[in-house]
Amino acid sequence: MRNYTAAQYNAFVPVNGTNVVNMSISVLNFKAGDYDFNGTVNAADYTVWRNNLGSTTNAAADGDGNGKVDAADYVLWRKTLGQSGGPGSGAGLDSVVAPEPASILILGFGLFLIAVSLRKCRECFAVTQRSSQ
Repeated sequence: MRNYTAAQYNAFVPVNGTNVVNMSISVLNFKAGDYDFNGTVNAADYTVWRNNLGSTTNAAADGDGNGKVDAADYVLWRKTLGQSGGPGSGAGLDSVVAPEPASILILGFGLFLIAVSLRKCRECFAVTQRSSQ
């Protein structure tokens, strides 16, 4: 990923002069200090930070978002060392139990079948009562 200055962004001329730009933005919720984005802040993240120290073009280890990989990013890594959590981990989410739509449909269909069978049993019982009289 390359960080563009405002001047570079404003001077951008699309190929063939077309002004259509397709962008896709993904927001991933990784722990601060997880510079290799594997969901755990560990020694491998330190290696990413060390290899990019001083960089202004590789934002992977720029934990504080100031545009430069520096000592402040190391402090951030050190504070979160050993923590884990990332996309799909459910970290920080409260557990809520909610039935799935499919289970509600199955329950409704089951209640319908019970109602139909009880109605038939009542009709059978009524026929038997009439024939015995």
